Amino acid sequence: MLENLCNYVGCLHSEMECSHIINLAMEGKLIRLKRRLTEKEKRSIRPGQAFIYLEEESGIIRWTDSKSWTPSRALGPFMMYIEKRNDPPLIKKIYTAKFQNKIVHLVIYNVYNHEERGICCEIYSQIRKINIPESYSRMARTYLNDKKKRNNKTCASKDNYTNKDNYTN
Repeated sequence: MLENLCNYVGCLHSEMECSHIINLAMEGKLIRLKRRLTEKEKRSIRPGQAFIYLEEESGIIRWTDSKSWTPSRALGPFMMYIEKRNDPPLIKKIYTAKFQNKIVHLVIYNVYNHEERGICCEIYSQIRKINIPESYSRMARTYLNDKKKRNNKTCASKDNYTNKDNYTN
């Protein structure tokens, strides 16, 4: 059932990669989530899954998945969370953008160790290159006006991650 709500599996690290996925969803080539996940679907979340939703269309303003996470940290254009109770823990990254005056959220799950070591790109397929329309405008938290700080690498650098113990209470 969850496969019907999430048809992109992979890793995303840059604003450009996220914009490709959002554009595909806005063109109807990828599924946009139109409702909250059920409890059963939340328990089925796996590494590599990405969920795309528009606030207005879905009624979802804040994403919930019934997992216990660390406080959020900025990581490039993402807000990043590390799961507290699993070993190895999941990492959740949320990217928010404005597309055609609509707020779009992209929620990506991965294994923390894969992201930290930069091997997730070897595990998951690469996304294809497509043209991004001019109507796409970024809205990702603290990085609105600071383009120099963006990390446009194809895979995460270990330097972008701190020890997960720094995130626990």
